[in-house]
Amino acid sequence: MKPMFFLWIIFVAFAVFASEPEISKHGLFNIDCKVCHTDELYSKPSMEVCTGCHGGFNKLALSTEKYGRYNPHQPHEPYLDDIECADCHSMHDESSSFCLVCHDDADFRVP
Repeated sequence: MKPMFFLWIIFVAFAVFASEPEISKHGLFNIDCKVCHTDELYSKPSMEVCTGCHGGFNKLALSTEKYGRYNPHQPHEPYLDDIECADCHSMHDESSSFCLVCHDDADFRVP
């Protein structure tokens, strides 16, 4: 009975830890939540916040140009001005590519 109790305690502790919004990929580098969440703590970070640290969209496009026509940082019309970093990148959950909704043959991983 004791091993099951300890497994249950570990499971509960992990579930609580994993659900904490403060736990993020940026948090691993001791970056405070308010650096990204400038409006409200649980708000989606703006493009300006993301590109302020990670470089402008053109710089990001150069870093992913190896993907050719599927470069995720060079969206085509009608998405050119509508895509935001948080549409693909998530710091608290698994990231997913907005591009893959239509371009299911694209081969890249979203960090």
